[in-house]
Amino acid sequence: MKETDLIAALKKGEEAALRQLFEQLYPRLCYFARGILQHDMEAEDVVQEAFMKLWRHRQQFNSFAAVRSFLYISARHACLNILKHQRVVHRHGAGLQAEAADELTVAHRLIEAEVAGQLREALNKLPPGCRQVVELGYLEGMRNHEIASQLRVSVNTIKTQKARGLYLLKGWFKAIGILLLLL
Repeated sequence: MKETDLIAALKKGEEAALRQLFEQLYPRLCYFARGILQHDMEAEDVVQEAFMKLWRHRQQFNSFAAVRSFLYISARHACLNILKHQRVVHRHGAGLQAEAADELTVAHRLIEAEVAGQLREALNKLPPGCRQVVELGYLEGMRNHEIASQLRVSVNTIKTQKARGLYLLKGWFKAIGILLLLL
């Protein structure tokens, strides 16, 4: 569904639109919140609350960018409120974590979350065998001979799949204006 259609469906109260937004943005937002809170369950709770808040205010949004910004800002505020509360509860020690979550750290986590989400989307577009080789080689750090052994194919097949994957990924990322630094 196109972004404009998705937002129109959301405004109409179609739960399928919310579900699609959730599936697309939830992993990025969780990554973002985890980077601030350093705790998976709290981060997931914050993101779920942000989506519930989005649903309550769905009439106010006219673009996908506005929805995405709203979700990130909602998650950021909730995370900072949790850290502030932790600082009050634990005046010393654990409260230092809250001081580390300054604006630069939050902005950095937002960029990381968006790039990770774009990378995951691009990887999902690769042919299955190619995707598996790229994930094992670049995301899990395995060497070509290790991948070949695990997948029971030749090292040359691994090299070919990696080259093909990088070629396709570079094309996709170039099209959306993100530099791929996998080389």
